[in-house]
Amino acid sequence: MIRTHGRMLLLHGLVNIGLLAGFYYWLGMGESTIARLLLSFALILILLATAATAYGSALSYFQLEDSRPAVAWRTSLRNLLPLLVCVVVVGGLYWALAAWSYVVLKPGFPIASWLTLKLQRPVKPSTITGLLGGVVWLVRWVLLPVVLVPLASAVAVGGWRGFGFGASVRWSRKNWLQIPLLSLVAVWVPMKLIYWVPPAKGFVMEAVSLAGRGMLAYFLFVAAGLLLAAAASGGKPRVTQATTLVSP
Repeated sequence: MIRTHGRMLLLHGLVNIGLLAGFYYWLGMGESTIARLLLSFALILILLATAATAYGSALSYFQLEDSRPAVAWRTSLRNLLPLLVCVVVVGGLYWALAAWSYVVLKPGFPIASWLTLKLQRPVKPSTITGLLGGVVWLVRWVLLPVVLVPLASAVAVGGWRGFGFGASVRWSRKNWLQIPLLSLVAVWVPMKLIYWVPPAKGFVMEAVSLAGRGMLAYFLFVAAGLLLAAAASGGKPRVTQATTLVSP
């Protein structure tokens, strides 16, 4: 079992490297002609389909009775279309949250002024903005992951039926702790590591620092991502019964 998990970790890490290289290449593609525009569109579709299959395989791997990575990849590929729809839903929700956070954080000064007037005590706009930002942070890193990760996990195995199953899942107290924590370790911490610039003397030390932080961030992303997939499945097969979620 440990060897199988190791193969899945290695495979997932290699695929992620390919995806990063592909997205980096796509960002540099020109769109000066119709042919280049169509090629760019085709490439981004391929990359999104590959990413959906890869992450879907990680989500289904911990739920299937057969724990071979190849079986998880075949299951994910069979449910590629609902997985892509799930990606669109998740992306749309986070885009809407980003737009909503801009609206929420903007009135910090008027709210602080109103509270100062009513309470007869000075209230700093930065305090109000910090509180509102904290609410947005909790929605982004706690509420949405706890809801969306089990939903994506159900879709990865059950296809279209997974949307209904995921919506009916009762999220345990353990999920409210594990999923946000692993989401932070998989995404938030690596981002902080990449953008953190520690003091370093000379170009060589700066390059070494960047390479070290990049490797650590990537390891956290892959390892915590797989642990997140395991947490979403409850650590055991749970949605593979033929009477519930198997896609036709």
